[in-house]
Amino acid sequence: MSKLEAFLARTHVPACGGCWLWEGVRLPTGYGSLSRRIDGRPSTVGAHRLAWELFVGPIPADRQIDHLCQNRQCVRPDHLRVVTQQENANSAGVQIDPCDIRQERFYGPFAPYMHSPYAWCQIVADRRRRSLAAGRRKKEAAA
Repeated sequence: MSKLEAFLARTHVPACGGCWLWEGVRLPTGYGSLSRRIDGRPSTVGAHRLAWELFVGPIPADRQIDHLCQNRQCVRPDHLRVVTQQENANSAGVQIDPCDIRQERFYGPFAPYMHSPYAWCQIVADRRRRSLAAGRRKKEAAA
């Protein structure tokens, strides 16, 4: 099993979009946590940090990961952003719509979908529209 598959096995990804919830170990602070080996030694890492590394890339040593959705259990890459410690402190308690944030492109499994910073949100919106339209058609056919 790859690192990505193992990570996704502990993540609840709702079909309707929204936060990806970490279902593995959580710290008392609410953040997801897991153990992995770094330089051959076991180490604990935040699930949101690992999500960023798996889906986007490395995190600079002087940076932190900020949850735009303010949900500490969330590991959805487009709900996260790399910030300085000061930026993270300033945004505490301020919920930001992840669809409104300009971020770097996402790579990895998202590559076919991430043509713009807003692509993922657009995909979810399109899926939701199609689902609602199908439901309406089903109601009309039953009536």
